[in-house]
Amino acid sequence: MLTPKDFSLIFSSLFTYAFLYFRKFVLYNCLVCFCILFALRLDSTIQLNYAIVFLPLWICESTVFLGAFVAVISYIISPPSSSELALRADFYGLILCTGEHALLSMFEVLACYKLQSAPPLEELPWLLVFAPLFALSLLSIVVAIWAIRHDKSFEFELFFSINVVEFVFLAFKLDTTLDWHWAIVFIPLWVVLSLSVVGVIAYIIFYVYCRCKKIRSVRFRVQVIMRFRELKVTDADGYVRVFTLPKRGTWGKLFTE
Repeated sequence: MLTPKDFSLIFSSLFTYAFLYFRKFVLYNCLVCFCILFALRLDSTIQLNYAIVFLPLWICESTVFLGAFVAVISYIISPPSSSELALRADFYGLILCTGEHALLSMFEVLACYKLQSAPPLEELPWLLVFAPLFALSLLSIVVAIWAIRHDKSFEFELFFSINVVEFVFLAFKLDTTLDWHWAIVFIPLWVVLSLSVVGVIAYIIFYVYCRCKKIRSVRFRVQVIMRFRELKVTDADGYVRVFTLPKRGTWGKLFTE
C-alpha cells in the first residue's frame, strides 16, 4: 500500500515533468497574446495601460513561480533518493529555469514602468532596463552547458545566449546612443536566423543524400545476389562451403564438399 510519502513523491515527479514539458505551450500562447496587445497599443488602436498589455506575460511568469513553489515544497517533504538521479536533475533544471524567469520578470517590470511612466532618460535609461536580459544571456550559457551534459532541451536558453549582441544594440538604439538605422540594429538577429535557415537546408540535403546512397546500396546488393547465386568459401581446414540461392529468393542449405 502506498504511503503518504509515496504519493508526495509521485505528485512531485508528475508536477516536475508537467512543468518542464508544458511550460513552452503556456509561454508561446502568452507571447502571442502579448504581441497582439503590444502591437495594437503602439499603434494607438487600443488605449490600455501597459500593465494590462503585459498581463499575458504576468500570467506566464506567475504560472512558472507557482509551479516552482509547489515543486520545492514537494522536494522538501519527500526528497528523491541518491539513486534517483533523473528526478534530481529535473528538479535542478526547474530551479535554473525559475531563476531565468525571475530575470525575465525583472526586465518586464522595468520595461512596463518605462513605457507607462516615461521617466527621463537620465533617471531610467534603456540600458538599465535591459540589464536583466544581459544577465539572463550569461546565465543561459551556463544553463545550456548544464542541459547538454544532462541531455535536456535548451531552446529557451539558446535564444537568449546567442542574441546578447542584439539586446545591447537595442538598448543603445533606444537610448539614442547609437545613431544607426534599425536595419543595422537588427543585423545580429538576421545573422542568427540566416544561420538557422542554412543549417536546416544543409540538414535536408544531407538527409536526402544519405537516403539516396542507402537506396543505391540496397539495389547493388540485390543485383549482386541475383547475379551470383553460388558463393564458395574455403575455411582454414580446407573445407569448401557453398552457399546457394534458389530462385525463390531465400538462401538454400549449407553443405560441405
